[in-house]
Amino acid sequence: LLDADGDGGISAAELGGALKQGKGIVGNAVGHVQGNLKTAFQGMDVNKDGEVQPAEAEGAIGRLLKAAGATAAEVAEVKTHAAEFVAMDVDGSGGISWDEVPKEVTDGTMMKKAADQSP
Repeated sequence: LLDADGDGGISAAELGGALKQGKGIVGNAVGHVQGNLKTAFQGMDVNKDGEVQPAEAEGAIGRLLKAAGATAAEVAEVKTHAAEFVAMDVDGSGGISWDEVPKEVTDGTMMKKAADQSP
């Protein structure tokens, strides 16, 4: 199903196309991620105040990157995205509530954009 040209392999273009179209295991994975975003968001909210503060997000993402084998420099780079985090804080509370998470994140648009940019 993913091997569109039947050559026995899956190229980056075929994988990107499958992601765009939501095919097979790739589509299932995207659906799983989208379906669990709110749960992941709630898991990052360490103090359970209903908002994820920058330090909570940095900690959660840092742990995930470390578990995936990222270098210390790659983990440290997470902190460079604080301005993006602040931009999502629509009400200026210092944290992001689920309602402030951009729709393009929660509806899968962001993942589809990433697929469009794949080779």
